[in-house]
Amino acid sequence: MRTGVGLRTDDIAVVKALRKSVAAVEAETGRRPQVLINNAGRIESTEVALWDADPESIKGVVEANVVGVA
Repeated sequence: MRTGVGLRTDDIAVVKALRKSVAAVEAETGRRPQVLINNAGRIESTEVALWDADPESIKGVVEANVVGVA
């Protein structure tokens, strides 16, 4: 049984490969895998009004928390 598979959700080839792997596990075991998605996320180290925040820092927060890439 495989555990600890990472997934880059911004790469469609990776998502397709994961779907293929899940189908293989289902065929092999006769059971659907149970999945836990754990995303620690990211926050700003300094609290300022949105309009005062560094745009690159905001981009990093959105990429980590929404896209899944930091």
